[in-house]
Amino acid sequence: MIFDKNSSLNHQNKKGNPQTVVIVANGDIFLSVDECRKFSCPGILVIAADGGLKNCLKTGIQPDILIGDMDSVSSDHLSQAKRYLKAIYTYPSRKDHTDLELAIIHAIDRGVTDLVILGALGGRWDMSLANIMVLMSPVLKGKTVRIIDHNIEIQLLADNTTMSFSGKPGDLMTLLPFGQPVEGITLNGLEYPLNGETLFSGSTKGVSNVFKNKDVTISIQKGLLLCIHAMVDS
Repeated sequence: MIFDKNSSLNHQNKKGNPQTVVIVANGDIFLSVDECRKFSCPGILVIAADGGLKNCLKTGIQPDILIGDMDSVSSDHLSQAKRYLKAIYTYPSRKDHTDLELAIIHAIDRGVTDLVILGALGGRWDMSLANIMVLMSPVLKGKTVRIIDHNIEIQLLADNTTMSFSGKPGDLMTLLPFGQPVEGITLNGLEYPLNGETLFSGSTKGVSNVFKNKDVTISIQKGLLLCIHAMVDS
């Protein structure tokens, strides 16, 4: 760490750990300024992953921590952000993790169980895919992690998990197995229900299901299931 203005952060729960962490990465962000404002409030710790600092400044999100090798951070952006930043963690450019994964590890080390990731999609295809696949990291087991951008929300379900999604009739839900088959899938609230069925990797059977109701529940017994909720415009 090369800079520490205040080692005691305000965004903490009663045990001294942040309740929610928002990680802002260096991809495209299509959220409006108004949509971004909800991420700059008490109870939310914001980590900028290297070039994600640019996205913070562009959208009005106030970063608390900056992490990365700083190859995408300009001196001008750093100067603007220092009034918000509590800490900067600098890593060598030759490293085994992307800046986003370093930010995730830092958040988990703080005891966080709820993570929101912005700016993980768009730009380079390899980075977008890597950012989605990082949801499979063992350090995220048992955590709630959402990749969000404008009308897209991505989550990963693992063994013996039930998850609820809120939307509106007409929204789309795509289910993609990661690796091995996903067994015991049960869907409620979607146009095409499943009841204890299996989806296989490489099949498109789970693409573009449709919300019948505002609330949808997805349960699986075994495997890794990527859930992509696309919110359609009214």
